Amino acid sequence: MTDVNEQSFSAGAKNDTAATSQVRSLRSRLPLPLWRLRPAFQPVKAVRALKSQILPKIILALKSMPATKAAAPEQEQFDSVQKFAALALGDSENAAMGFIEGVLSQGVPVEDVFLKLLIPAARHFGELWETDATDFANVSIAMSRLQRILRELAERSFSPSQRGDSGESALLTTIPGEQHSFGLSIVSEFFRRDGWNLCTGPFASHRELTSLVHNHWFDVVGFSVSSDRRLDE
Repeated sequence: MTDVNEQSFSAGAKNDTAATSQVRSLRSRLPLPLWRLRPAFQPVKAVRALKSQILPKIILALKSMPATKAAAPEQEQFDSVQKFAALALGDSENAAMGFIEGVLSQGVPVEDVFLKLLIPAARHFGELWETDATDFANVSIAMSRLQRILRELAERSFSPSQRGDSGESALLTTIPGEQHSFGLSIVSEFFRRDGWNLCTGPFASHRELTSLVHNHWFDVVGFSVSSDRRLDE
């Protein structure tokens, strides 16, 4: 997603002269103060964003209700996810978005669409691939459609009053070479809606990423890693 409060930085370079020039460019693009002038981090806003915006909604989306009371709603949600996923995997480029439009017309909040349709559908695509029920090409096409739907809904429902102006900034990204980024996009969207300034990359190399973190202040740095085999990186 691209927004005035989301920035992609390029601090890597092939030689010292280019590296120096790009670092200076980064400094001119980031708001002062830099980390040397920044007071000690007070994690109040980070905790507030997690507690009030992200964790409660994720918990509500995943929490299992008693079977006697929630069997019908859970089955209805499961059926909706299956139908939406089938449309995203289908031949029509716009069918999945049409389904989302119908859900929104019933008064369902955009945040619920993120958590109760987009995320379960992405998880379903992964299961289909792991069990050889579909191939990588179909999953890639379906995931690209989810990414486009997420971007369109995010921009459509984003209010100018939510733009980050408090100075709180977060670096939320994948490590270089990591391909699984959809979950990170969802988390980033909730931070953005809470008024944070975001930097999400992508970064072409470790040098580019570490140079950025070394030269500029972030209140929160978060990484999305799909496998424990890459934790050392």
